Amino acid sequence: MAEIRLTPEQLRQLVHLTATRAGILTALDRQNLLELAGLSEFTARLDFSSNAQTFGQQLIRTLQTHGTLEQTNQPALVSLLRELQSIVGGHEDEAAFVAGLLAPYGKKTSAAQGGKRLNVFVSYRRKSWAFTHRMAGDLKQHLDADIFVDISSIDQADFETSILGHLRASDVVLLVVSEYTFSERIHNADDWVRREIALALTMRKPIVLIAVEGLFPPDAASLPADIRGVTRMQGIEFYPSYWEAAVKKLADFIPIAAASPVSDYTPALETPPKSPSTITVTPLTADPATDLQRAIDLLNADRFDEALPILEKLDAEKYRPRVVTPMLAQVRQEVQAAAERAHRHAACQENYDEIALLARTTRTVEQARKEWAQFTNDYPDWQAVLGSDTEGLAEKLKPLAPPPKPRFTLPLLEWINIPAGSVGLETGWDGSGNYDYAKNYSQKLLGTYTVASFAIAKYPVTNAQFQAFVEDGGYREDRYWKDLAQRVTAPQKSSWTDPTHPRETVNWYEAMAFTRWLAEKTGLAVTLPTEMQWQWAAVGDKGWAYPYGNTFDKNKGNTNESGIKKTTPVDKYPQGASPFGVMDLSGNVWEWCLNEYANVNSNSYGNTQSRSLRGGSWDYLLGYARAAARYGSVPVARDLSGGFRVVCSAPVT
Repeated sequence: MAEIRLTPEQLRQLVHLTATRAGILTALDRQNLLELAGLSEFTARLDFSSNAQTFGQQLIRTLQTHGTLEQTNQPALVSLLRELQSIVGGHEDEAAFVAGLLAPYGKKTSAAQGGKRLNVFVSYRRKSWAFTHRMAGDLKQHLDADIFVDISSIDQADFETSILGHLRASDVVLLVVSEYTFSERIHNADDWVRREIALALTMRKPIVLIAVEGLFPPDAASLPADIRGVTRMQGIEFYPSYWEAAVKKLADFIPIAAASPVSDYTPALETPPKSPSTITVTPLTADPATDLQRAIDLLNADRFDEALPILEKLDAEKYRPRVVTPMLAQVRQEVQAAAERAHRHAACQENYDEIALLARTTRTVEQARKEWAQFTNDYPDWQAVLGSDTEGLAEKLKPLAPPPKPRFTLPLLEWINIPAGSVGLETGWDGSGNYDYAKNYSQKLLGTYTVASFAIAKYPVTNAQFQAFVEDGGYREDRYWKDLAQRVTAPQKSSWTDPTHPRETVNWYEAMAFTRWLAEKTGLAVTLPTEMQWQWAAVGDKGWAYPYGNTFDKNKGNTNESGIKKTTPVDKYPQGASPFGVMDLSGNVWEWCLNEYANVNSNSYGNTQSRSLRGGSWDYLLGYARAAARYGSVPVARDLSGGFRVVCSAPVT
């Protein structure tokens, strides 16, 4: 069978099961699931940024349409189902559902397993995940078994039903023994690894030790009484140079361990260690002077609890009240303060431990972060109270950096980065009246200029973009007009109001005010382009007459030859784009440049000198639309064929 056919209800149930039980909240969780199921080849086909439900649906659809896997000779979806079978083993209804889907594909077992497919439970510390993940994945290549590895953190509420449910159903328990396994945490009664070991011993489950770098459990005497039996278990040593052999040896040993009887285990009674600070109190004597001296010695040793009953006896006997009464008052204060410190320590520790549990699962880590903020506010001296941060919560739950503020944008405002280069400018019209832009394409070279890298707007400024400036107080706020030779107080109505048409009927000063407003909004160094920047963006080093080539084409830009007789949307002519992808550089509207026309090296904005214009327009002939054609006008001019575009003095990232 090349494909598992699912009814709509089966598909819905399988997607829900994958999303809720497979622990696929993060991209790492999803990659781990694919690797454990032997499905890594599908990684590139999946969207790891989607939510769990969408990812689960996409994964199942992808596997359904793939057909047969070469390595298993079965439908690809079978591999996912087998992995889900190992995960949901402790949930009867879900296990039955998966088993029903897998029924046509059988359960391959080896003779050494006696025809029974084994359930293997892996117990490990999170810090040993990389080792455990690799070991479990490689083991599946040699042993046909349902291997349960908790690939996602499970909270306390799910621990009994999920983790311990899988453990109870297992035939063999693998305990990964690393440098972290028997750390101080093992002495906590609620430590999950300890609970797993204790349950396995109580239920007489075969335990196979996975000795990372040859590490085995410490002496039984140093372990909690309920898990000391783990020191009697056999194990397989794993070393980097011995990896493959160790995996094969483990695969051979697991069926043997599963078939071997395990003796009953009765946990030893644990005797609490005697506190080294305990001092036997000398019984009260009949001599009050001796008792007083004893109380003084205890006070000097800061053993207030032991001094208190002695002083209370002496106080009741009214022995030397000038000495005993103030001593007793001080001791009572010390005892009360010690009790308050102990109570505060206990409360602080309880809060810390509960937050640590919340932080162990991605499902509640954000809640843990909120609780941690409250905890550090309630206990600013928590480190002094507890002595150490055993779970590393200060680092794990530190406040997240605020998300970057979204960059201000406008409709059709797109930046194109332009590399550095050099460009030659023509002399342009010299005022003699004998220059015909429509025919005379050859002029003297004014000079060659170097252009640093920059970014240019893909389109001229549109009506919608300019209107945002107007509505945001562009004409009202003086700061946008500072030091300009003219202060315009109101816009002139545009001749064509379509939002995507270029904004025309604006003078040079209005264009400059717009760039200052946009710079303030975006945080970018926005201004008008110099002629050198404009021409370099138009043709680069191609040497073309027009942004799109040497031959004029009325279908690649809006000029007089197009016969449209008005402006057009700025994205109407994609085929007229420049070599860098900049649009609408030939025709539509003239575009104001930053520099003076007569002195291209001057970008001064405090004078009334004529400014350069480039690109031609809808009502000018084709010669004006040449990339190198220069034109100029007084900066106060407003014309229904005049607009502008903006640049950023550095590339935009």
